[in-house]
Amino acid sequence: MSKIIATALWIAALFLLAPDARAYRPSDFHWLPPFLAMEEKPSLTFILDTSSSMLERAYSDPFNAEQEYYGYFDPRALYSYNAECDTPHFFADNATGEWSGNFLNWAGMLRIDVARKVLTGGKFDDGSDCYASEPLGQRAVALTFNATELDDGVTVMRGKVSIRARDDEGLMLVAEPNSAERYDLRLKGKSESGLLQAMRHTARVALFTFEDGRHPQFPMTDNATELERVIDHVNSVTPQGVAPLAKTLHEVYEYLRHDDGGGSKTDDPFYFPSKGQTVPCTKQSVILVSAGESSSDHGVPAGFKNTAAIKRNDQHYVLGEGGSTFLIDVAYLGHITDLRPEDGMDGLQNWNFYAVSVADGPGYLLQDAARHGKFSGLNGNNLPDLDEEFDTDGDDVPDNYFSAQSGMELTTSLTRALLPDSPAVASGTATAVS
Repeated sequence: MSKIIATALWIAALFLLAPDARAYRPSDFHWLPPFLAMEEKPSLTFILDTSSSMLERAYSDPFNAEQEYYGYFDPRALYSYNAECDTPHFFADNATGEWSGNFLNWAGMLRIDVARKVLTGGKFDDGSDCYASEPLGQRAVALTFNATELDDGVTVMRGKVSIRARDDEGLMLVAEPNSAERYDLRLKGKSESGLLQAMRHTARVALFTFEDGRHPQFPMTDNATELERVIDHVNSVTPQGVAPLAKTLHEVYEYLRHDDGGGSKTDDPFYFPSKGQTVPCTKQSVILVSAGESSSDHGVPAGFKNTAAIKRNDQHYVLGEGGSTFLIDVAYLGHITDLRPEDGMDGLQNWNFYAVSVADGPGYLLQDAARHGKFSGLNGNNLPDLDEEFDTDGDDVPDNYFSAQSGMELTTSLTRALLPDSPAVASGTATAVS
């Protein structure tokens, strides 16, 4: 009995000595619902620029042998051309090839080709075992240069040469003063993977293009069959029309907010079929793959205009007719705003925005949208005004901005940024985001 009394007194003393003896409340803990004990797959919403600007050459500056050009061809390999078959094509030939893969990427790749290389590995024809470049490139202007100044093993052409990435029949036209040769931009090889294949088991994917109003071309899914449909669509879509970059990003904003409230709960991008319910605090990333040339960018609500405080003068941006810089503002609001403030969606539901430029040039519109669409907010003022908030590696561009000018590192870097725990994509020319 004395031991029982002593034990009771000892327990009572613990409560008396506690600084605030009371029943525990939920606020005593960093509370998470039980179904969040295991982290869910990240949700990735891709926006593919399908405007006619994607039919222009990816690289319009003079050829620079010191720069690595990203595309279907391995920039570090040599190629020969086989014209004696039903489907003429280039093929890797490091022994006797007279074409540099780096030169062929520079000369032949359109912006849509680069986008497909990033997202799907490229448009591959199983029948011919060839990669096929986009045939509708009449917008791609011819570029003239003196091929005599190039080293052997870069091109078979010599003298003053003009190259058009595509002629009316979809062939690359290489013209000297007294002759002209036409080459089918097919590449014999093996099918490779892109960013979307890397997501097959590790993320959920949605796709927006400029084709289908305010709805996603493909809603959020991790279904393998649906993902194959996304890949097929990226490889088959025909670029045309204008580039409403800000308007489309605002449509993604509304999609993630589930603003229309219509349809079943399974239409909600925060709904996880594996859980049978919407899941808060899941990672939402938005990835824009674009030439970064806004045009006819109408229909952005007034509350989404001129909210980002850090912009350059308009002359720094490539703006077509009716273009705007509102892409930067929408990217900013999607990052600092709670997209789902309703009951049951605890925590901050926002996005991290990433931009992939498939055009040469500085791409300031995409750079500044990336800067405002993902930053750490170290000084607490909700603005990306410190370099270390968005450029941690000190290379003078936002960490979440990627460019085809980075060459073979593109796909690997982008994959690591979006899915830091995933292996690198197995690709001849690579991408990832933070």
